[in-house]
Amino acid sequence: MMLRLTSIVLLGLLPNLLPAQARVHEDILNLKAEGRAGPALAACSQNLTKLLAKQKLSPAGATQAEYLLTLAELVARKYLLHKEFCDMATQLSKSPGLASQPLLASWLHHYETEHLSAQGKLSEAAKILDDLGYVRDFQVIGPLDNERGGGFREAREFETAPGKLDLSATLDGKKRPVTWKRIQLVDEPTGVLNLAARQRPNSQALSYLAFAVTSPKAQILSLRLATGGSVAAWVGRKEVLRRDCSIRSLGFDQDVCALPLQAGANLVLVKVCTQSGGYATRMRICDLDGSSLGRDRIQVSAAPEAIEGAKKGAEGFALQAKPADLVPAMGAEAHLVSLLANGKDMEAK
Repeated sequence: MMLRLTSIVLLGLLPNLLPAQARVHEDILNLKAEGRAGPALAACSQNLTKLLAKQKLSPAGATQAEYLLTLAELVARKYLLHKEFCDMATQLSKSPGLASQPLLASWLHHYETEHLSAQGKLSEAAKILDDLGYVRDFQVIGPLDNERGGGFREAREFETAPGKLDLSATLDGKKRPVTWKRIQLVDEPTGVLNLAARQRPNSQALSYLAFAVTSPKAQILSLRLATGGSVAAWVGRKEVLRRDCSIRSLGFDQDVCALPLQAGANLVLVKVCTQSGGYATRMRICDLDGSSLGRDRIQVSAAPEAIEGAKKGAEGFALQAKPADLVPAMGAEAHLVSLLANGKDMEAK
């Protein structure tokens, strides 16, 4: 995993922000600097266990836990302590305080999938991905032109008129005609849809991703995603996310928006862009507070018949949510985008 801006900010500043814990953090960083990776990881684990022994964490305690988890992952990744990190994750999963910190729990398990994958334990990693709510079934069309971000700014009719989305259509691509293709991430243990590896050209380009979310009832969930560049998303006819970002490292839960669902099939469309940076994405659907969904809350499919059913149901529904309903993604890269229209509470009409 690439070094996150969050990690840099936390590792550089947090000891100063939390003076009472500065000595603990300094000791761990000294162990890391001396190359004593095992003791450094063990110290992170011990302090996390102590923090999460409490049923509920204070804001300062939650911040400290985020810092220690970030540091533990950096140490484990740099010194290949994959098994040790997974052992720590298993132990921390039993902690009372983790239940009150769903985003911290998700972040822990996300890191766990990467360290499981590094050990070749792909089936275990895949199970955790499913529990975290990662979308692994897409209809994809691309690469389309995004020279200097122009494609991101250009609106296509099917963005806000789902009836115009035709999976049999051929579009003018960046270099040649392109068509919709179904991609299922069956063998991808990290949940990443690597568009750069699947498309040429793979710079100054963009793709549209479509899938259907079937819900047994009207409900508002959250869509949390990461990209290496600009991204926009729609549910039915309503834009729910727009993030103009020419380049960034692919992280975890970098953006979050409300995902308003009506009972039945709902069409979700995501525009993933790149200029000169990474051309990839991963996204997950979870509760508003970031906690994982039960198995019966939704079903996700990019089968053509599922997309067609979702298109028919996209012609209008009213479902409201306020920005306060959402819990932002953790870390400095997180960007909370609420469903607001002209400064008012969102309403899909």
